[in-house]
Amino acid sequence: MKQSNDLELKHVDQRYDGFEAWLRFKESDWIRLDAFLEYYLSQNVDHTKEYKEKLGDKSVDKQYQNKLFDMFSEKTSGGKEFDFEKYLSWVNNPSEISEVLELLKS
Repeated sequence: MKQSNDLELKHVDQRYDGFEAWLRFKESDWIRLDAFLEYYLSQNVDHTKEYKEKLGDKSVDKQYQNKLFDMFSEKTSGGKEFDFEKYLSWVNNPSEISEVLELLKS
């Protein structure tokens, strides 16, 4: 587990479902570090596309997730300027998600 002030990162080995990373600020809900969060923060998925073909190896997955964590930390002042509830509402909207999935295909 990695911490940066009140921002916390945990890696979870899902066995057959892969290796994931989750973060939270103080006592907020946990959110997954993935292409959706990258898009929400930067309106692109360039970082995810860079790693897309390499994911599946735990060390590469961890490197990718740590980069996303650093991006999140930088863009949100360590999580202080991020509305977790608003993000969770956004990420559960199918029309928003379909746009991100289309970007990942290109």
